[in-house]
Amino acid sequence: MANVLGGPHPDLHSGYLHCMAHDPGLRIHNYGKKSVPGRKVGHVTVTGDDPEDLLARARHAATFLTGEAEEGSDG
Repeated sequence: MANVLGGPHPDLHSGYLHCMAHDPGLRIHNYGKKSVPGRKVGHVTVTGDDPEDLLARARHAATFLTGEAEEGSDG
């Protein structure tokens, strides 16, 4: 699991399609809160057997949703 924190990119919806197409095993949970820098606005979960891989995948999605990672980056 990785938390999604509010940041400079307030439109979290725009990254959903990319994240789900990039990694269909993700589950993105949006709390419906206004995106304020540092505020927890959701979380990403992914399940499997390799904890390091799972955490990397969840973190990549969380940073992509907030605009901190760009398409094609590793997070």
